[in-house]
Amino acid sequence: MRRNTNQLNDCMIIGSGGQLGKALTLAFRGQKVATYDSYELDITNRDAVIAAIRDCNPRFIINAAAMTNVDACEGEPDRAYAVNATGAENISIGAVETGSKLVLVSTNYVFDGVKPTPYIESDPVNPLNVYGESKLNGERLCAGVVSDTWIVRTSSLYSAWKKNFVLTLLAAVKEGRHLRYVNDQYSGPTWVEELAVGITELIRVAPPGTYHLSNEGSASWYEWAVEVLLAMKIDYPKLDAVPSTSFQRPATVPPNGVLMNNAAAKLGVELDGWKIALARFVGSL
Repeated sequence: MRRNTNQLNDCMIIGSGGQLGKALTLAFRGQKVATYDSYELDITNRDAVIAAIRDCNPRFIINAAAMTNVDACEGEPDRAYAVNATGAENISIGAVETGSKLVLVSTNYVFDGVKPTPYIESDPVNPLNVYGESKLNGERLCAGVVSDTWIVRTSSLYSAWKKNFVLTLLAAVKEGRHLRYVNDQYSGPTWVEELAVGITELIRVAPPGTYHLSNEGSASWYEWAVEVLLAMKIDYPKLDAVPSTSFQRPATVPPNGVLMNNAAAKLGVELDGWKIALARFVGSL
């Protein structure tokens, strides 16, 4: 963590211990950046959050902190709302005190997934689970407090760090497990390193507002798994496609979680197709 008391930081990254937070820290190399992970800053503690923001005095605050385990949010709704909604509001209040601009990272789960085509920013929201509802509340609270707020919705993040779909899949293959992945729920797999660069470009060229940023295209969880194995040149016969009804989950998952990067693309901020990004990710390992 870097803090320059009473000096203006270019950026303050909250949630820097997560996979996107790590990628954002790398994307802002060469600038004055203050980073806080969840062990250093509890965003549900308003006084602590405001004190940290005053200490950093940043031009931009990026809130990448969240409770993202969708099923766990169903079991701990109070905690989910405390982190994803109230925590986001606490950060926005601190941003007002220092005159900082704010970026909130949000999710495709604010939509119900019934639309047959990818979601654009102006589509009606209707979350199906606690995670999506708590993140939507966070969006509204931040936008209501800070006029200079960028809401960046994304989906299905993966990286070389932390627990995520790709690393979990590869670990299961190494153990020789029989794999079953859903073939009727879709999203846009997104490499966090490309998303982080996209966010830096977005805040440079785009006015405040709501934007979708994910790697282009769509994939079911099964299609994603197949592409990972192809990219890794792994011949693995113990992989089956199954309907989502094969699994009983606490949270209801939208069948269509695909986002269209409509608003950002009009300003020249676009991410590569998800297969291209995945191949680049594999080459970086």
